[in-house]
Amino acid sequence: MLKKAIEPKYLTIANALKERIKNGQYEIGSQLPTEAAFACEFASSKQTIRNAIGLLQDWGLAFSRRGSGTIVRSKGGAKQFVQKVGTMGELIQHGPQSCITQLDCEQLTLSTVEAELIHSAIRENWWRVCLLRTPEIAAAPDALLYLYFQESHLDLIEIIAKTPALITHELLQEGYGEQVSEVAQDIFPHQLSASMAEKLQVTEGDAGLKVVRRYYGAHRKLIWSAIAFHPPGFTYTSWFSREAKQTS
Repeated sequence: MLKKAIEPKYLTIANALKERIKNGQYEIGSQLPTEAAFACEFASSKQTIRNAIGLLQDWGLAFSRRGSGTIVRSKGGAKQFVQKVGTMGELIQHGPQSCITQLDCEQLTLSTVEAELIHSAIRENWWRVCLLRTPEIAAAPDALLYLYFQESHLDLIEIIAKTPALITHELLQEGYGEQVSEVAQDIFPHQLSASMAEKLQVTEGDAGLKVVRRYYGAHRKLIWSAIAFHPPGFTYTSWFSREAKQTS
């Protein structure tokens, strides 16, 4: 029998503080108690409290100000989308709970702007697949995705059309032997157009995020590219670790 996962203590504390903010115990603009005070109250280490406060900041509920501690920013009325990234697989594609809907697919000649974004030659022919991603069933969308593939990967596009939730980089590796070894990522603020805002269920002109990723294989060959547009409130949380080499 599988054991039920125990919720990390920092998450329990973060949810408790979130409820206090929501209920008005900590007013917007007020300063939260110190780490030492929370550590005493929750019988936790200061590092655990820092992790909990970090989650409040990720959720858009608080921010840190030098010399003033942690300040309450919001009661959490607006939607917040947080994507945590810790491995190459998580960076490359959506999470396992995501729901993916394909909107359209077309062959096109790259414009100057698109070619510059995905680092391809101008007027090259590519296939572009448009997908809408939601973090879970019945949730508001958290990404409008444009995936760019070359003509040689046309059958891969057909597979995505039938089962869009499949992990693209795994299909590339299994079907073509092209393993992603490097990912380049650029993140920009972006004002959402009327068409994008309608798909993401937000207001036209809202400030969202534009994320461009380029996926490279051996000898830095460009395998495929993706451009993602995210609604207001979307954030990335990333952590990477370096494995220590064993010495004999």
